[in-house]
Amino acid sequence: MIDYNKKRFLVIDDLVEARSMVRDTLKEAGASKIDVAMSANAAMEYLRTRHYDLILSDYNLGRGKDGQQILEEARHNRLVPHTAAFIMITAETSPEMVMGALEYQPDGYISKPFTRAELRRRIDRMLQQKEQMREVNVLLDRQDWASALQLTEALLDSKPQLAGKLLRIKGTLMLELEYYDDARRFYAAQLKDRHMPWALFGLARACFHMHDYDKAVEYLQKLMLDNQYFVKADDWMAKTLTVQGDYRGAEDILLAAIAKSPKAVLRQMELGKVAALNKDWTTSEQGFKRAIMLANHSVYRCADNYLGFIEAVLQQLEAGQTLPKATLNQVEESLNTLDNDFKGTATDTLRSRYQACQP
Repeated sequence: MIDYNKKRFLVIDDLVEARSMVRDTLKEAGASKIDVAMSANAAMEYLRTRHYDLILSDYNLGRGKDGQQILEEARHNRLVPHTAAFIMITAETSPEMVMGALEYQPDGYISKPFTRAELRRRIDRMLQQKEQMREVNVLLDRQDWASALQLTEALLDSKPQLAGKLLRIKGTLMLELEYYDDARRFYAAQLKDRHMPWALFGLARACFHMHDYDKAVEYLQKLMLDNQYFVKADDWMAKTLTVQGDYRGAEDILLAAIAKSPKAVLRQMELGKVAALNKDWTTSEQGFKRAIMLANHSVYRCADNYLGFIEAVLQQLEAGQTLPKATLNQVEESLNTLDNDFKGTATDTLRSRYQACQP
């Protein structure tokens, strides 16, 4: 039985009725430590200053960051430890939204409409799972991969009911520890009896790290054919093809992945970089432009996106192409952003090249 009174909760939603429904459900279960955030900025401030056992965030929070961006920034800055759970709540059902949210791996996902009883059952199940996995998660939060692997192997014997989660963790830890040959054998063994996408994905990554790129491509192709929405397989396929020097192939893979899941800022950034290697400056421009837009309210806002966008535009201008006025305006805005927000970034040469392209 979960003692809700000993847990701390954060509810993130911009709609008062929705916040009240979730908060009242938690109170009925016995919770007393409940913080409520009406915006992404308020939520991030809570996450920076307090530890929570469970975060329930709506996806659509109005203007500014959405629930997905809160999740990715919180994970990136380690504000949501492995011992805590993050549940995404949304009424959105478009593939784009779902893919974006699930790629950043909330611990749970609840689609509206739902009843209080359904919400309570989902929260109960999530808290119970976290409690059962607490010892492992504490070690994961410490990044003590070796101890976590040792404990995971012990728990596989003593708690076989947790095998599904423990086996995934075991494989990931082997990769973290760079036990690539062991990981390869482990994942191959998991695939002997039945097809499991996570094991095939792990096997492909192990092969990649062992520089067996042809095998990595083979496994990733199978994964992509079997499950078109396992978009991280596309990312690793593009990564593998890039290492092999097939920039055109990598670009095509990323374009297909973005068509399925356009909200992933890292994928847009990678498209900009790979297209630049392929000297496809139009696609590079578009990738970096979308990365700038998507990163605007996230931890991934960085000088490289602006630099990549400016370089892609300059390459087109220097080749004699005529570009829309809006694109030229964005180059000027990007140069100003670099000067104002990323001080120390050298922009003099870029400005000179841009001015030389003006009629």
